[in-house]
Amino acid sequence: MSHSDNGFDTIAHIYELCEHHPPSGWDKIILDSGLCKPSVIQYVKKLLRNKQSAEIYFSGLKCRIVEELNDNQAIYSEGDLIDKFRVKKPLGTGGTATVYLAERADGLIEQEVAIKVASSSALKPSCEIQAEQQLLSGLNHPNIARYFDGGVTKEGFCYIVMEYIDGLPVDAYCKAKNLKLGERLKLIMQICDAVQYAHDNRIIHKDIKPGNILVASGGRVKLVDFGVSATVDKQDGTKGRNFAYAGTLGYAAPEQLDGCDASPATDIYQMGKVFYKLVTGKDHPQYYLEEKSANSDFSFSSFAKTINDFCGKQLGLMFYRDLFAMLCKAMSDKPGERYHSAQALKNDISCILYCIPLQARNPTWIYRFGKYYRKNLAYIVPLTALAVNFCCIIALSFYQEAQNYSNNEVNSHLSVEYDISGEP
Repeated sequence: MSHSDNGFDTIAHIYELCEHHPPSGWDKIILDSGLCKPSVIQYVKKLLRNKQSAEIYFSGLKCRIVEELNDNQAIYSEGDLIDKFRVKKPLGTGGTATVYLAERADGLIEQEVAIKVASSSALKPSCEIQAEQQLLSGLNHPNIARYFDGGVTKEGFCYIVMEYIDGLPVDAYCKAKNLKLGERLKLIMQICDAVQYAHDNRIIHKDIKPGNILVASGGRVKLVDFGVSATVDKQDGTKGRNFAYAGTLGYAAPEQLDGCDASPATDIYQMGKVFYKLVTGKDHPQYYLEEKSANSDFSFSSFAKTINDFCGKQLGLMFYRDLFAMLCKAMSDKPGERYHSAQALKNDISCILYCIPLQARNPTWIYRFGKYYRKNLAYIVPLTALAVNFCCIIALSFYQEAQNYSNNEVNSHLSVEYDISGEP
């Protein structure tokens, strides 16, 4: 069995090491193995505690592995033709497909595209890539990679021709451009637009992570890779491919790891994880995979410190509390407590940028007044100064009037004394 850092291989390896040992010995075995990726270790411990979940997971995983080993893999080199496109180079390989950069070879137009060619499992009519092709053909949004064409190669492998995004994953883009926090929040708003559009078309992405969110040089966000997505039927609920678990462990929602059906709330959770990564520069730990402990809480104090360290400056207590409340709501363990839509999350991000009370916060009068004060600070300070000056002028006028009145009273009193005495 492979001991690589691939999530599924590592899970199987650590599980195999720990399976016949008591829980008290798991930590030492894992430490000795040298395989210490936190998200993987936490998920393995969850499987070890729940044998039924483990059986379901490994049964499904075994079926997928057997399928892929029994069939030939699609491998294309520079210059090979896929339909009317000539392969230039591979862009990346995933568990079920390889993506190539290609150019149009018929000479009619100059065009660079990304071609996603399925692995061996795509030889079946119900293959994942054909399902993705069907989903993408109905999507047309500026923040989702465009679908151009699809079909089957002469070797029998399904493929999709998509828009080539010459960009970086969203976290790498933010780092390369050294974006400020406000600029990062605006990128997240674009992600919300893409996800909301997909949800409006009854599609759940199920694998939202920085690597599936590309940003072109002009700052345009593109959501890619709908390979494990699912459709939502109004009557029958979620319909997806039959995976034990497909996606990225570090960004998986609790219900995904529990084997429950995905919903739009699943994407909201994953967007919250991306949100956390972009505003802190760190991956958010998956506390729900561990047994609850006193030091495993996502606390406000630790979050504020992380933000301070990342930004290198103080941004204000109210701002920190707003971000914290949004992340807690988006990444709630319970789907029903999360934002009801991607648009609702976008609205709260907009509220932060424009100093408006958030949906995620308790709308107390102190909070609302604080928001009003911060929003109108540019006007409140000069107006307050003007009001203070006006009051000072009025007070000075009253003081001078009182002084004049007092002096007049003294002079009047002296005049009366002079008249009575008759002396000059």
